[in-house]
Amino acid sequence: MPEDNKALLIFSTRVRQLMLRFQEIKAENNLLCEKIKQRDADIARLEQEIRDIQQTFDRFKTAKMMTVTDGDVEKTKARLAALIRDVNKCITWLAEK
Repeated sequence: MPEDNKALLIFSTRVRQLMLRFQEIKAENNLLCEKIKQRDADIARLEQEIRDIQQTFDRFKTAKMMTVTDGDVEKTKARLAALIRDVNKCITWLAEK
């Protein structure tokens, strides 16, 4: 009988150790699950931030395309005037021939 008691004592000790280890692993798992949820929330927030920044950038790009500075207008007018002069020269040259 003493060997049975010893085996039973060893068995119950091992079961308690397993239960304690299970509780430790369960707590660690809960902690890791919380970290995953936090990371997922961070990722979602950052993705939204990226979308917002991209949208703002697109708006700035559109506004920049629509903005015409005085220098651009003057350059365009000068270029058009030069093209009109060239066309008039060609018309005159063709009319002479």
